Amino acid sequence: MAFMFTTRSPTILLLASFCWASTALGSEETEPSSVSEQPSPEVIDAVAPPVDPLPMLVHLAESGDDQGLRTEALKAQHDDPENPDVAYMAALGTWRVEGDPQVFLDVSEAWPGTQAAELGTLGAAEHWTLKAPRLGVRQYQTFISSYPDSAYTEYATIRAARGLAHDGYFGMALTQLDNGAVEVPDQLRSTLSATPDWKRPLLATALSGAVPGLGQLYAGQPQAAASAFVVNALFISGMAYAANQGQWTAFGVTAFFGLGFYMGNIYGAADACLRHNRGLRDDILTEMDTTWPADPPLPAVE
Repeated sequence: MAFMFTTRSPTILLLASFCWASTALGSEETEPSSVSEQPSPEVIDAVAPPVDPLPMLVHLAESGDDQGLRTEALKAQHDDPENPDVAYMAALGTWRVEGDPQVFLDVSEAWPGTQAAELGTLGAAEHWTLKAPRLGVRQYQTFISSYPDSAYTEYATIRAARGLAHDGYFGMALTQLDNGAVEVPDQLRSTLSATPDWKRPLLATALSGAVPGLGQLYAGQPQAAASAFVVNALFISGMAYAANQGQWTAFGVTAFFGLGFYMGNIYGAADACLRHNRGLRDDILTEMDTTWPADPPLPAVE
């Protein structure tokens, strides 16, 4: 009997220790093991609020990264389809990459009465100002009448006036600025109100056709006028001498090249007038751009 008690006691103690350990481990708290026990999305959102994408998008737009702007804006629009400013930035990036102004009009129609709608209208006007200035002017004028109290009304007024000046309507450009209550420097006002010294290409063509070089003189290029007169006079003299000597081959060659220089003289007179007019217009546009730098408007990040 003593032997049996001695051999069974360690076994009983071992079983008792195992049962006690299992009970202690079962009573300890453990981490949630099922998906249903994980924190809800509402709790996660409360801990980590969403990041506003507009500062990054504006930075990409200002840095000229058009493809990056388009990609990131479309991603942001997918995540937040109800944000009109993000929709505008997506349209801006798409327009810069693809050149389609319809994306601006889509934003204006989808978000009426918002800053994005105003910027979308301005974006479409800017597109047509670059492609067809007269159409751009009309769209800017439409914007001014539609949004008279907008923060961008003065910007639209200046762009409309620039479009008018681009087409040579300097007086109308000044009237546009005055109607929009835009302050115009005295020097620029004097330039816009003065009668432009336009040269007429058709008149220059007729003058050079009658007397080579006379059209260039009318266009304000005396040196070109003198060269055209001397060269054509030499060809005419050569033709007359060859005809007087009966050298008809020399006459034909001289007449062939002389006719080419004569036609070039006529074309040069018309081109001189066009370049004069372009220079006159470009000087005024440069003065306007210096007075009002034409930075494209972007949504303010508040």
